[in-house]
Amino acid sequence: MIKIYSMYKRSITTDITNYCKTIVWSGDKEQVARKLEITIAYSIFDKNQLNTQIGPGNLIWMLEDGKELFRGYVFDRDIESSNQELTFTAYDYLIYFTKSKGTYNFKNVLPEDIVGAVCDNAGIPVGDIGKSNWKIDLLAKDKTFYEVIMMAYTKVWHLDNGKYNFMPYAEKNKLGLMNMGIPIDNLIITPDINVGNTSYSDAIDSMINKVNVYKSDGTYVGTAWQRDWINMYGILQDVYEAEEGKDAMTVANSMLHGVDRTVKISVLGNTKCTTGWGVNLEIPYISDLSKVTMCIDTDTHTWEVASGKYTMELDLNFETKMKLIEEDKSE
Repeated sequence: MIKIYSMYKRSITTDITNYCKTIVWSGDKEQVARKLEITIAYSIFDKNQLNTQIGPGNLIWMLEDGKELFRGYVFDRDIESSNQELTFTAYDYLIYFTKSKGTYNFKNVLPEDIVGAVCDNAGIPVGDIGKSNWKIDLLAKDKTFYEVIMMAYTKVWHLDNGKYNFMPYAEKNKLGLMNMGIPIDNLIITPDINVGNTSYSDAIDSMINKVNVYKSDGTYVGTAWQRDWINMYGILQDVYEAEEGKDAMTVANSMLHGVDRTVKISVLGNTKCTTGWGVNLEIPYISDLSKVTMCIDTDTHTWEVASGKYTMELDLNFETKMKLIEEDKSE
């Protein structure tokens, strides 16, 4: 059972679950911070009906059977007299990493030390971020805190040859880092159990199946390619100029881009299905989805409180890849 709580003016805590009409909880790999959008009943004309006070700065948290799913602050609200509703949007603690900027010059430090410095500036504690054996240099000018962290872990991604795909997440009031694409335990999405609708499309408009690598003077270094793609679709080629401090062939291989396959599914809700995790699919009427693990790129969970209906929509990706933010060459 979902419960929603609000803390007004940092002191007054209220269970607002019974006021709620709809609850929408969502995440997006590109947007970073998870979002909670709630519409509540807000009486304008009946003075005998109590209202709950919610506005920017309220702390909101959501629990499922006592387990905390979300904690964050209200950033905007809207009151509509015609339908006597109040709608507000809250974001988890990662919003502060996208709204604040800094300039840093790190020399020979671990990426987790960079996270620690940025979190200290953001006033957010460090959660579970794992450990890396790499020490790196990083110059970041006028970048959001999120960009600084991702620039550091983009370097680690290159050094590890793409072994790990890092994504920040809010761990209550702390910042954590996850390795994307790990399948959710004991969950298989199948049409006979929980699939409402499946949308599948594929295209090769953005395909790159061959990348030639050169030095700055034009000297040829090597080629990354996918022969099967070339045989099937013809040559679609790009070039890459080798950069100091980066493995040229690793970068070239990361530039290869296959068939864009878009999968959207609407299913019965499961709060474990959030952006960054992997899900197992067995949808037999689409061959590519008959037995596959895919990464969740976006998720939208919707509760219609009066009816108790809970559904979710997932955008899924065959490829698990972190958002890469490279250090500016000019820096």
